[in-house]
Amino acid sequence: MGRAARPLAAGAAYEVGALHGLLQGRRRCLQTSSPRLIEEFRERGRRHKLVLAERPGVELRQREWEVLELLREGLSTPEIARRLFIADVTVRSHVSAILRKLRVESRDDAVRLIEER
Repeated sequence: MGRAARPLAAGAAYEVGALHGLLQGRRRCLQTSSPRLIEEFRERGRRHKLVLAERPGVELRQREWEVLELLREGLSTPEIARRLFIADVTVRSHVSAILRKLRVESRDDAVRLIEER
């Protein structure tokens, strides 16, 4: 039986029904499932894996990808900040995280690594 055709377990079916009711404003979320649901939706789309042969398991957050793409376009810190509507110090923080995660020394090294993949 295909994945879509499998029946949901009772607990999962209840949570799906509860979520639909919540989204339509008919139901409040249970305290026991609220934190788990919130965290699940936060994590989805938040991180994206970068496939690099010499650096397995590198994950960048969505905003880090955006900053990296703008670095790739040759934008400076103030230009990136204006484009993303964030402070210069926030851009520098994202760049530091990118360099640390990719294990490279400079912005140019990060861009070169991404272009080579």
